[in-house]
Amino acid sequence: MSAPTRRRTRPIRPAATEALSQGGSMSGSFARNSLLGVVAGLATALSNFGSSVILARILGVEGFGTVMFALWIVVLGAAIADLGSATSLSRYLPELQGRREDALVEQLASRLFRTFALAVILICACLASFGIWRWHQAGAPLLHLDAVRPRENLLFWLAAATALALQALSLFHYGYLRGLQRFGDVAKLTLICLAIQLAAVAAGSLAYGPLGALAGYCAGFLLPALKPFRHLRGSKPLPPELARRVRRYALFAWAGNLATVLLYSRIEIFFLERSWGTEAVGLFAVGVTLANIAAQGPMLLTSGFLPHFSASYGRGDRDSIQRLYASGTRVMSFLVLPACCGLAAILPSVIPLVYGAQFDGAITASMILALSSASGVIYVGNQLTLGCDRSDLGFASTLAGAVLLVAGCAVVVPSYGIMGAALVRVAVQLFLVGASLWLIRSRLGYRAPIGDMLRILIAATICGASAAAVTHWIPGPVSLLGAIPAGIVTYCVAVRLLNAMPADDIKRLRDLLQRLPNLVVTPFDRALALLSRHSARGAAS
Repeated sequence: MSAPTRRRTRPIRPAATEALSQGGSMSGSFARNSLLGVVAGLATALSNFGSSVILARILGVEGFGTVMFALWIVVLGAAIADLGSATSLSRYLPELQGRREDALVEQLASRLFRTFALAVILICACLASFGIWRWHQAGAPLLHLDAVRPRENLLFWLAAATALALQALSLFHYGYLRGLQRFGDVAKLTLICLAIQLAAVAAGSLAYGPLGALAGYCAGFLLPALKPFRHLRGSKPLPPELARRVRRYALFAWAGNLATVLLYSRIEIFFLERSWGTEAVGLFAVGVTLANIAAQGPMLLTSGFLPHFSASYGRGDRDSIQRLYASGTRVMSFLVLPACCGLAAILPSVIPLVYGAQFDGAITASMILALSSASGVIYVGNQLTLGCDRSDLGFASTLAGAVLLVAGCAVVVPSYGIMGAALVRVAVQLFLVGASLWLIRSRLGYRAPIGDMLRILIAATICGASAAAVTHWIPGPVSLLGAIPAGIVTYCVAVRLLNAMPADDIKRLRDLLQRLPNLVVTPFDRALALLSRHSARGAAS
C-alpha cells in the first residue's frame, strides 16, 4: 500500500518556466528542461533509426517497406485518437501550476483521458476490423505466421492495432509528464524504452519477419502506455471557463497535429505503396528516416519553449517572448541548416555503409529530403503560437501544407515515384516556412531575425559544399573521416566571417553545453568560443 500512497500524495513540482533575464541569459531550469528534452528526443530518434537499420538488414527492401507502411498507419491512427489531449496537457498544466491550482491538474488529466480512451478504442476496433476483412478475403489460416504475405495475415493487423493503442497511450503519458515539467522522468523512461524496442525488434524480425517486427514495436511502447490508466479515477467537472478554453485549444491542436502527421509522417508512403509497391516505400522510408536525423537533435531543444511562452503569455510579457523567439530561431537556424546541408552532402557514402548496397536507389531522393528538413528553423515559432493560445494559426498553415502535399503526391508520385515525392515535400516545406514567419509577424506581432537566418544559410551552404567536395575526391565510406571535419571547420569560419550569430546567442549555447559531460563539451565549446569572441567584437563596434 505504500507505493500507491506515495503516488497519490507526491507534490506536483512547480512549473520551471522562469523568463529570460534582461541580459538574455537562460535560466537554469529552462536549460535543464531543454537538455532533458534533448536526451528524451534523441533516445526516441535513436530507437527509430536503430530499428530501421535492423529491419533493413534483416528484412530487405520489401519487408522493410511493409513494416514502414504499417507503422505509418499506426502513427496516423494514434494522431486521430489523440484529440489534442497530449498537447493540451503540455500547454495548460504549466499554467495551472503557475497559478497554484494543483487540484485542477489531475482533474484536467482525468477529463481528457476519458475522452481520449474512447477514441483509442474506436480507432483500434476499426483497424482490427480491416485486418479481419483482409484475412477473410485472402482465405488464410487463422494462426498463420508465414512472412511471405504479411498484409493478408490477421495477426499482422492485430499487432498493428495493438501498436496503435500503445503508442497513443504513451504519447498521452509523455504529454502529462512534460506538462508537470518532469523532463527527467521523460528522459529515463525513453532511454529504457529505447533498449527494449531495439532488442525486441531485432528478435521479432529474426523470428517472424514483419509480424515479429510489429510485436517488437509494441514491446517498446508498453511501459509508458500502462501509466495513464490511473487517470480513470473519478474527477469533478472543470470550471466552465477553463473547460471552454481547453476544448477550443484541443480542437485546433488536434486538427493541427493531424495535419502535421500528414506532412511529417510520410503520407507519401500511401501513394508510393498504391502506385509503386512496398519496395518503393522501403527506399523512401530510408530517405525520410535519415533526413529526420538532421533536424531531430536541434528540434528537441524546443521542448522547454512551450512552458516558457505559456508562462510569459500569462504575465503579458511580450518583450520576453520576442527575445526568446528571435534568439531561439537564430540558434535553431545555426544548428539545423548546417546539419541538413552537411547530411545531404555525405549521404552517398552513408546509405551503402548503414543500410547496404540494396538501398542505393534511395540516395538522390534522400539528399533532397535532407535539404527539406531545413524547415525545422520554424519549430520555435510553432511553440510560440501554441504558447500564445493561438493553436488556430498553426492549424491553418499546417492544414494548407497538408492539402498541398496530398494534392502534389496524388499528381506527381504515380509518374515519378520517390523522386517526385521528395520534390513535392521540398516545395511544401518551403511554403510552410514562409507561411509560419508571415503569420507570426502579421497576427502576433513578433519578428523573426530574417537577416541573421540568411547569413547562416550562406554559411551552411558553404559547409555542405566543402563536405561534398571531400566525398567526391575520396570515394567510399572512408571519405566521412574527412568530409565531416571539413564541413564543421568551413562552417565555423563562414559564420565568423559573416558575423551571423550575436555574442549573446553564442553565450547561451556555451552555457547550455556546460551541463553536458566534459568529453562532449570541450570540442564544441572551443569552436563556439572563437565565434563568441568575433561576435563580441562585432557587437562592440
